[in-house]
Order: sequence, then C-alpha cells, then structure tokens
Amino acid sequence: MIKTMTTIPLAIALAATLSVPVLAAGDWNLPQMDLNSHDGGSAISGRHAFSDWQADCNYVTFRQGDGPTVQVSLNSSLIEKELVSVGEDGQRRYQDRVAQRNSRTIIFERRGGELAPWERDRFKVCLKGHDYWAEESDTAYSYSVQTGMNGSVVATAGGKYRTRGDSDGLYLKSFGQAGGVGAFQFVVGDKWARHYGAGEQVAIQVELKKNTLLDETILEKTVTFESSETYTIDFSQYAHEMKKDFENGKEYFVKWSFQRVGNVSTDDKFLRPNTRKSTYNSGTAKAKPDWQPW
Repeated sequence: MIKTMTTIPLAIALAATLSVPVLAAGDWNLPQMDLNSHDGGSAISGRHAFSDWQADCNYVTFRQGDGPTVQVSLNSSLIEKELVSVGEDGQRRYQDRVAQRNSRTIIFERRGGELAPWERDRFKVCLKGHDYWAEESDTAYSYSVQTGMNGSVVATAGGKYRTRGDSDGLYLKSFGQAGGVGAFQFVVGDKWARHYGAGEQVAIQVELKKNTLLDETILEKTVTFESSETYTIDFSQYAHEMKKDFENGKEYFVKWSFQRVGNVSTDDKFLRPNTRKSTYNSGTAKAKPDWQPW
C-alpha cells in the first residue's frame, strides 16, 4: 500500500511537468503561447509576439547646375508587436511599440551624367535598421550604385536614357497674316533647339479653326521639321487640303500640340494653349487687326 500511494503522486507530478511548455528567455521575438490564465476574454498584456525594423526612405533630386553631393537624414524604428488581449475565441489583439531607433545621415554622391535644363535625376535612399541603400527612381541615365562605409552612397552614371521632353519647350511666337493681308502664318519658337542635334525632329500638329458656335475645323495637319529655333507653317501651302476657303472678316485660331522625334526625348505629345483669334483680311474689305504676337 505504501509503495502504491507514493508512486501515483510521482507519476502525476511527472506528467504535469512534461505538459508545461518551456520558453527560452531570448524567444520574445517569435510567437509565444499565452501561459497566463484569462477571464472574460482578457489576458495579461505585455507579451512580445514579434518585431521588425521599419524602413525610412526619402528622395534626392539633382538638376542641371546642382552640386554632386547631398546629405539625407533618416530614422529607422524597431517595432514590437505587443500582446494586448486574447479573446474567448482565441483571437489575439496586438499593439505596436517602438523598442529602438536608429538614425543615420547618408552622404549621397552623384558622379557624371550631364543633364539638360528640363531633365532631372531622382534617387530613393533608404535606411532599415543598420542597413542603408539607394536606387534609381526617375533618372536620365542608368546608374551603378555603390554603398560605402560610414553612410556613403555613390551613384555613377552609365548609359543615357531617352527622357520626357519639356512640355513648354515649344512656344507660340505669332499667328496671323504677315503684313495684314495674304495667307495665315503660324510661327513657333523652340527654347531647347541647341540641345537637339542632327537627326532630331519636331512634329507639330495643328487644327486651323473658324471661330463659330462649334469652332468649325478648316484644316488638320501634322508638319515635321528638323530641330531649329523657329518653325513656320504657311497655311497657303495647304490650301488644297482645306475644307473651306477663308472668309473675309471672319475670325480664325489654331489648336496645336507637338512631340519630339529622335533619340534625345521620348515621343510624348504636349498640348499647347490655343492661339488668340485673328481676323482674316482678304484685302477687299476693311477687317480687324490680324497679326497677333503671342
């Protein structure tokens, strides 16, 4: 009897010991079992389920004339998920807690790659924990990016990309009848012609319209030019393509757009503001002033 009575409690104690999970002190960053009793859907809070560093990123932009180096201050946070409660259905609720912060100033250097006045190089610079890096975001060149010691990052330009042109690169100089009579002329200037070499072109799309209730279209035409400081469209050259002849004393205007054609810029189309209205003078009757510089 004595042997039996002493053995059973021992077995029960051993079984109870084996059923209790053991958690190491350093296992706080992994999901843990809730060893605390709970009542009414709440549990003792303060259990750390897991943690992770959050990245902090910022952008640096270089334009023509900017210096080669810029400093970027970044702050990365170690976020811990802290157990708040366990519901009756076993659903756990967590809240975030900042356990640690790491701050660093990144010295970013851009090497090579001359930029046109309308171009830019934009890079994304990030810090996560103690790791930092940079990458292209919107650049005019292909870059090789190297991360150095003490927070330094160097981006070295390689091949040139075709980039989006300047939407304001072409501007209206005038629209009207030269000398007050004769055919309408449409004259456009190019701010950046010197940046577009041999083989580069500009396509100008025009809609010559008569000023009516519905703005009747008289001519639609696309004219392509070699890159130059000035482009002139003389509508008398396209008289045979017009839907109607000009009417004396009536007002006309041009709706227009342009796009670059070549290896410097992409072929994005840019819609420009309409010209002011100009009154046609056939020379047989008095009309309003017609030559209207922009």
